[in-house]
Order: sequence, then structure tokens, then C-alpha cells
Amino acid sequence: MNDFPRCRIQRFPGPPQGSWSSGHEALAFQVDRRCQISGFGLYGHPDKDINVTIKILEGTSRDGSICLGEKTTEYKVTSKVDPAEVLFDTPITVESGKDYCMVAHVKTSVSILRGSNGKGRVTGGGITFTFKNASGSNNGNSATSGQFPFIICGGKQKMPLVRWQVDKEETSCLPDSIVKKVSTPLSKIQLDERIQPFFGSLDKVE
Repeated sequence: MNDFPRCRIQRFPGPPQGSWSSGHEALAFQVDRRCQISGFGLYGHPDKDINVTIKILEGTSRDGSICLGEKTTEYKVTSKVDPAEVLFDTPITVESGKDYCMVAHVKTSVSILRGSNGKGRVTGGGITFTFKNASGSNNGNSATSGQFPFIICGGKQKMPLVRWQVDKEETSCLPDSIVKKVSTPLSKIQLDERIQPFFGSLDKVE
């Protein structure tokens, strides 16, 4: 079904900020081609295991009646600025041009950072995501801010943490083998030949 490498669709250009706690995070979106979503990133706190229920629903509301996938789990981050991958048990197929809503009911007593200045449209791995405000999102999440710093398309295998971004505004996708040595300046990193066409010059995220 998917003819592109597993990748992260990045929503935010820089590190998170602000302070939030428990709530229902929701983000409406469309894609321009059929694809599978394995999960998404969530910010957390390194001192706490955080309980969360994640869902993908049809429509633009967190209270949508048709749920395509749901999982309740716990996650923990290594630092407040580095999100964790939270994955569904089975990747969820979404269709081109239809409205969907990703939901995360985060339950915690600690403060969690939020991303900001996100783009309403992001392309990566040959797929364009268009983000919109979702009805029922009651914890400050919107099309341009909040949780869901990245969406994971493709397979389920874990990806190494990579804090880099592409300098093209509408391309921000990080496949598994993009980084050979994270400590190497990004201009010298060797890219896997399969994903080279998706990238131009790369810049480190400070």
C-alpha cells in the first residue's frame, strides 16, 4: 500500500515551549493520498510515566462516532523537549480527501511543553497533510500549536530520535536511515539513496 519509506511528518519548526497539563488534545487533518498512520509524537515529562488514550476518528471532532483505531498506554520521554513515539497496535489506513481527527487524552499532574508556529500544510514522503482545528480540543491544541509534533507514516519499527529539519518549508520528513551520525554537522550527513529526492539542503534545529 505504501511506496515510501517510514517517516515522520514534522509539524513544528523549533523546540516546544509553554506549560500545559491534562486534557483532550485533538487535531483534524486530511491527506492527499491513501496512507497508513502508525502513531504520533507526544511531549511529556522525564520524571513521570504518562497515561494516554490515542485515537483516530472520522470527521473533525474528538467526539466522532466512527473510531478507526484506539489504544490506551503509558509513555515516558527522555527530556521535556524531546517527544516520545506513541504507536497504535496496528497501522491505521486513511483515505485521500477525507476529514479525520487524531486525539490524545493525556492524563498527568505535571506540566508539559507545547509546540508552536506550526504550518497548516506539510509534505513529506510524497504525502501532504493539511491540518485544521478540531472540535472538542480543550487543552490549547490547534492547527498550528500544541501536541502531535510529528505523525508517523509507514511501518511500526521504532525510529532513533533525530532533531533536525529540512529547510524547504513544505518538506519535513525523517525516514529511518536519514542520519548516520547525529553528532555530525548536517551538511555532511549521508542520506539514503531512496529518500534523497525528498530533500534539499538541511539545517540543524538549534
